[in-house]
Amino acid sequence: MSLTRERTNSSLDWGPNMCFLKLKRNLLFVAAGVCYWSQISNGNNVGTCLSPQQQQERSEREARSARRVDVETGINFAALAGAAATAHHDVFELSLSKALQGRTTASEERGKLSKVTQLTGFSDPVYAEAIVAVNQYDIVLDVLVVNQTDDTLQNCTVELATLGELRLVERPAGVVLAPRDFATIRAHVKVASTENGIIFGNIVYEVSGASMDRGVVVLNDIHIDIVDYIQPAACSDADFRHMWAEFEWENKVSVNTNITDLRGYLEHLLASTNMKCLTPDKALSGQCGFMAANLYARSIFGEDALANLSIETPLHRAGAPVVGHVRIRAKTQGMALSLGDKINMMHRSLPQKQPDPIAAA
Repeated sequence: MSLTRERTNSSLDWGPNMCFLKLKRNLLFVAAGVCYWSQISNGNNVGTCLSPQQQQERSEREARSARRVDVETGINFAALAGAAATAHHDVFELSLSKALQGRTTASEERGKLSKVTQLTGFSDPVYAEAIVAVNQYDIVLDVLVVNQTDDTLQNCTVELATLGELRLVERPAGVVLAPRDFATIRAHVKVASTENGIIFGNIVYEVSGASMDRGVVVLNDIHIDIVDYIQPAACSDADFRHMWAEFEWENKVSVNTNITDLRGYLEHLLASTNMKCLTPDKALSGQCGFMAANLYARSIFGEDALANLSIETPLHRAGAPVVGHVRIRAKTQGMALSLGDKINMMHRSLPQKQPDPIAAA
């Protein structure tokens, strides 16, 4: 009886100690874990306790998901596809690309039409016209030849010759034209320097039959414009003065135009010669009846072209045209003369007026 009571008392004495040990073990377990709190959409905070091993696995999963790369879409190279592949283009993709590009503007259409040069008359037995395309150092001529007779023309050849720093690469091959038939003949011309050039020649053909008559049709001249080879460029005032003193070829062109505004003449000159004005706009502002500006351009061959504009309007006459002169200096004689001819041609053409947006609306 006494033994049982002692055990009971001893259990009662050790009860608080056991509770303390259990509480201490629980606190150690909680301290060993790491608590993360994430806020869900309803605004309540939910705490999740992760062990260090679970935390490391979670960080590795997040790193792998961050390095994930989406699959890229394939790129179709139409230029590398063969002749059989070009005939199986997706009609939807072609129509979509055309819709995104939009319609060509009127200026682009006029630019394409301006490249067409008529070489013969409509009453000639062989009608010819050419599209002149300037590609950096060479000129490509696509000559359309039309047989306007009822005879078969054999060995129809376009014979070309050049004047200036132009060189014909190869002689175009002859073709056979059936009655009312047409063909396209391509010719390549190399360009050596920046200056105006002329391409001329004739069409030679033979009429099939017993007599084998030989016919010749003289072609109109094709003038190569210098503007296709020069580009606007910029240089410092010191470089401009140095080149102005160094270049020995000078061409002085008198201004002969119907334009009455000084700034309007300058803009027309820049658009016609493809040069850049080095004088700042602040120096050109105001109405003083006088204007002086420096112009500069560089060709694709590395040749420099300088110009000094000095113009004025008579103050005692209202609405009088602009008078003055343009001095051109270049390292080569051909470039100075070609720019002078371009300015003289510019005086015969009036500047195109921009449409008024208010009136168009």
